[in-house]
Amino acid sequence: MEVLRKRNTATTVWFPMIEYKKTDFLTTWTPASGDVTYIKDGVNGGNTTNLPTHIAKGIYELDLVAGEVDGETTVIVIVDAATKDVEDQAVIISTYGDDSSQLSLNTIADFIIRRTFQNACDSTDGDTKTGRSLLGAIAKLVNRISSSGGTLTVYEDDDSTSLFTQTVTTSGSADPITQLDTD
Repeated sequence: MEVLRKRNTATTVWFPMIEYKKTDFLTTWTPASGDVTYIKDGVNGGNTTNLPTHIAKGIYELDLVAGEVDGETTVIVIVDAATKDVEDQAVIISTYGDDSSQLSLNTIADFIIRRTFQNACDSTDGDTKTGRSLLGAIAKLVNRISSSGGTLTVYEDDDSTSLFTQTVTTSGSADPITQLDTD
């Protein structure tokens, strides 16, 4: 099981505990010191500060301190060492929040900002291409547009395929603009 959490911030994770050699969730497990450890960025971090507590129906929660999630990845390892009441369990925590996190928000933003219009336009993910979308708004800002006979045409990045059109209202006292094309 993998979860995403903010780096270097105390957090809580939830997970099921399954009864040893069975398939049912166990509601009566009481962990002992040493049953729950963590590995941070591939290095053994020792026992977690806190132990899991049962919430309901075999689901447990574990409160983690900031220092237990201040790496790129923390793996919580649960091994019932004494009487073996539960199956072994692991929770993988990937972090976000700064450039040292596994998932840097700046990296995501950079990919979004630098993504070409063509790549976004060619993608089959998301809704149909339309002028009333973020992609359509960006097209109007960066792609060729032309105005003819009361219709404004916004083109795809090839400057020849129409992406959408808009009706243009003109005024005799205004200077006409017939075309804008981003180089």
